[in-house]
Amino acid sequence: MPCPHRQESDIRPFKLKIGQLEYEVVTDPDEVESNIADDSLGETRHLEGKILLRTRHRGAPIPEDRVVETLVHELLHAAVFVSGIRSDEEITSELEERMVSAVTGPLYAALTTSRELRNHLRGMAVS
Repeated sequence: MPCPHRQESDIRPFKLKIGQLEYEVVTDPDEVESNIADDSLGETRHLEGKILLRTRHRGAPIPEDRVVETLVHELLHAAVFVSGIRSDEEITSELEERMVSAVTGPLYAALTTSRELRNHLRGMAVS
């Protein structure tokens, strides 16, 4: 029986509101492959309102848990952008990447391992 954390991603495109901005999550391989670096699993395009997620790399599927963790990483980049803290000259793109990378894992772990947190978030969800 395959490990549930190694399943191929079936994330479909959807829209997501982060602060006052709406982002489209894009998983179409043709659009993603032609728009992000080969060594990247995702990229946030603030001016286009897009979060590009790679679900396959060099023909091989990327496990869904890795794609979702990448989505959390890109959501944090969008939150930084929406918050306006990048307008502070002390926050460089390199520092932003370090901060986002540092908190992605712990946040992803909290979101995926705490049943109580997931239940609270589901209860707050808007339809």
